Formats: sequence, C-alpha cells, structure tokens
Amino acid sequence: MSKKQHIGTIILVVMILGFIFYWYEYRPSQIKKKCSIEAQDHAIDLTKTRAEMREEYKEGAERGLYLRDDYEQIYKKCLREKGL
Repeated sequence: MSKKQHIGTIILVVMILGFIFYWYEYRPSQIKKKCSIEAQDHAIDLTKTRAEMREEYKEGAERGLYLRDDYEQIYKKCLREKGL
C-alpha cells in the first residue's frame, strides 16, 4: 500500500473510533446531565403544586426540596424519551 492509503486508513480508523466514543460515552453522559437537571426542575415544580393543595408540603416547597420518587420517575421517563 502507498503512503496515501496508509494515511487514509488511519484517518478512517480514527474517525470510526471517535464516533464510537461519542455514541457510547459522550452522548449518554450529556443526556444524563440534561435529564437530571430537567427532572430536578420538574420535581421542584411538582412539590410547589402539592404545597398549594396540602399544607405539609409547604415548607419543602419554600426551601426548593422535592420528593425523591418524583425525581426518579421524571428522570427515568426523560432517559426513555431520549433513547437510553
């Protein structure tokens, strides 16, 4: 093989490895970060809505707290929607 073919092969291999890294490592980590933030925001909003209906949630809503079950449910839903 000529030098150009070697360089072309190396470039192709690097591109394939880069795509594999992106698809299996970088992309999922970015989706998880985005879903975590989204789930936290929605869970806090849900706690505030509950506080309007029931007094026991009022203190948590004022402090920006949320229920772990709400967070996990929303987080899992987001991951499924994004394909993870």
